[in-house]
Amino acid sequence: LEQEVKEYIVRRHSLFYTDEGARDIYRDYVRTLVNRKNAYNGRVYKEDPTILAWNLINEPRCESWLVEDCEEKLQAWIESESAYVKEQDPNHLVTVGEEGFWSAASPNEYANPTSWAKDMGQD
Repeated sequence: LEQEVKEYIVRRHSLFYTDEGARDIYRDYVRTLVNRKNAYNGRVYKEDPTILAWNLINEPRCESWLVEDCEEKLQAWIESESAYVKEQDPNHLVTVGEEGFWSAASPNEYANPTSWAKDMGQD
């Protein structure tokens, strides 16, 4: 992709963590999921002991090489949405789903699997 297109995509992607409309849609999805009835055992998911945890999002990224305060936006989203999931379902663990990259400011940054990992808003 041309650099201009790449930057546009990165900036649009980061809006997910701050846009209230996106947050409302996400929370509606969470509400629907935790209140879904398990077709096999008849239990509502939030009361089902066969579920270990809820994963907030798969491999969340907010590209700090371009988006100002990206790490803070991602962290604020993680904190608010994990609290929301726990409000809806206090019985299960909540995971983030991160790969576990170290940020550029970390003394462990050298251990990242690739050079771009430090720019993904995780630590």
